Amino acid sequence: MSHSFSEHPDSAMLEVVLVGAISLDEAHQVRLRAAELCRERCYTRLLVDTRGTTGVGGGSTLDLFDLGSSEMEQIGLPRETRIALVLPASQSASMDWGFLATVEQNRGWLVQPFANVLDAREWLGLG
Repeated sequence: MSHSFSEHPDSAMLEVVLVGAISLDEAHQVRLRAAELCRERCYTRLLVDTRGTTGVGGGSTLDLFDLGSSEMEQIGLPRETRIALVLPASQSASMDWGFLATVEQNRGWLVQPFANVLDAREWLGLG
């Protein structure tokens, strides 16, 4: 798995791009760093582009549930952060990320999945 962070201070946005197979541990590490940058730089928008991934592997559905529920609180991401999640085209990969987004939404986080970057940017108020 590879990942990159792009900071956009004028729009208070952090963009995270993920590529390849991502393990639960790698997802956790990327989320920790993203939360840290959002807190330090006062970013209120987070665009997570997972189009290049093959899903989240190395765990069960319960592990994915845990990643989306308790971890969001633990990593210290500000509650008011709007998170746009751009899903991969692959149905199986999209199901992993979509499930994660649903768990986070059910926990009160402002997460919205999208099929493309343009719609995600518009939802974040950057269209």
